[in-house]
Amino acid sequence: MHTPFPKMVVWASAALWRYENYDEDFFALIRECINNPQIFPKFKKLLDEVRKTAEFQNFFQEKVKPGLRYNPYIGNCYTASIFISLISALENTEANQNICLAGYGGGSGSLVLMGKTIKNNFKSDLIYQVKRGKKLTSQQYQDWRTETVKKIRNC
Repeated sequence: MHTPFPKMVVWASAALWRYENYDEDFFALIRECINNPQIFPKFKKLLDEVRKTAEFQNFFQEKVKPGLRYNPYIGNCYTASIFISLISALENTEANQNICLAGYGGGSGSLVLMGKTIKNNFKSDLIYQVKRGKKLTSQQYQDWRTETVKKIRNC
């Protein structure tokens, strides 16, 4: 999934898992929260209960967490976060395994893609890149960004 921060994926997965595994109208509760934000604590409590169940935890460990290997180290990189998750998922798949990508944007648009792996030998050097990286202060990042933008404009 698009991963602005990994905890968001846990919450989204819990909401989707609950929707898929219970008969009640879960979307009605979401609509209620939108129309009446004071009941959001009730919604959050419901998702907290889902997150604690062994069934959800097994689902999350097996189906979602393999795609979150690098995101906590790289951080929010907007649209690229889904491709970082895809790299992680591909490194953990077997041949003929389904992979689902879910992306969404600020304009309430979303896209879900599903595919099947052909081989099970995907390798990337992303772990090497993560380990080779270094932390920057906000000022160092701003300086790097300013310099990068200048270089791009001069191309």
